[in-house]
Amino acid sequence: MKTAVRKNVEYHLHRMFCHYLDGEFDEAKKFETILHTIEAENTGALSRINKWDKKRLLMMKKSLKDKEYSNIKVIDIKGEEKVDATEFEVATSEKKLHKILVKNEGLLREVTGLNLKCAGFEQETQYGFVDIMAYTSIYAVPIEVKLNRANHTIVAQIQKYMKSYLYKVNYGIWRDVIGVTVASEYSDNALQELRKINVIPLVYTLLDNKLSLKRINRRSYDI
Repeated sequence: MKTAVRKNVEYHLHRMFCHYLDGEFDEAKKFETILHTIEAENTGALSRINKWDKKRLLMMKKSLKDKEYSNIKVIDIKGEEKVDATEFEVATSEKKLHKILVKNEGLLREVTGLNLKCAGFEQETQYGFVDIMAYTSIYAVPIEVKLNRANHTIVAQIQKYMKSYLYKVNYGIWRDVIGVTVASEYSDNALQELRKINVIPLVYTLLDNKLSLKRINRRSYDI
């Protein structure tokens, strides 16, 4: 398959997937039609995409055809929860920790083994705000930070942010997504779950504004 045709297929497939995940099913169908048009003009174009793309394309086509998506409901949450003083103090302290981590970008690179660059704080995704967004030449790297002990909640959060960047990623810029979590310690359950996914868990200590980072488990990545 020619490079131009392959990139065209990838672009429209990922646009279809983004709309599907966001619940915009009519828009997803439009991109499905475009993909069929590309296939008609370039015989075999869809049969030569990678295994993962084939699997999710078939899943979406079946779902849209069978109208399985009609059972999905969007819930509008009204009202705001009150934040007590303790929660406010934790949030404020976490923001300070975010700044310290970004300031020590070189230490993050050394410990993770990723030649990353921090792009900013509180970057919005469809699932909420990721604490720190970083990237390398081939990876998007969302970083989730907990001031104290991290439990299973951090697993759900980093997975959502990774999913958001994976589905929205421009494959001409990034190849994949790697998550990073930072906490003072982790529950056993959280660590077990993080080890199953593409996440690097880090433990931090902060004494006299001097940051120390330690990587809990070691995996190899192409950087």
